[in-house]
Amino acid sequence: MLNESAMEKWFKFEMTKVNTGIVVKKRPLKELVMEEKPKTEAKDGSVYYFNEKALQELRDALPNDKHSLRLPISFYTTLDLSGKAYIADKPSFQALKLLGELPEKSELVDGRCWLGKVLVLDMIKRWPTLIQFVRY
Repeated sequence: MLNESAMEKWFKFEMTKVNTGIVVKKRPLKELVMEEKPKTEAKDGSVYYFNEKALQELRDALPNDKHSLRLPISFYTTLDLSGKAYIADKPSFQALKLLGELPEKSELVDGRCWLGKVLVLDMIKRWPTLIQFVRY
């Protein structure tokens, strides 16, 4: 039988595999829209390509003073938070609020705004490659 520390090590190993495609070098919208093939780097060293159409739509939808928004926007979730995820980045929260993607009464409480994963999945469909889930 595995002891607790062995289980913890195995779990951490498995979770790092889950997040291998997660972006580690977020980039400003204003830079990405100027590139022919907008991209950045993922945790595993692979290239993460952004959806060009979604970037253009986001640029057009946000006021110029929000174009420093760093992408992709990250929502965090754990295995024990069934059905919930949170955003902990104020500029991303403000941008999603401006876009009408968050419920009107949403706010950051203790630096986090909690949402149902279903709402985040809907956002991901509308803004492909601009929003990611990070599991920990």
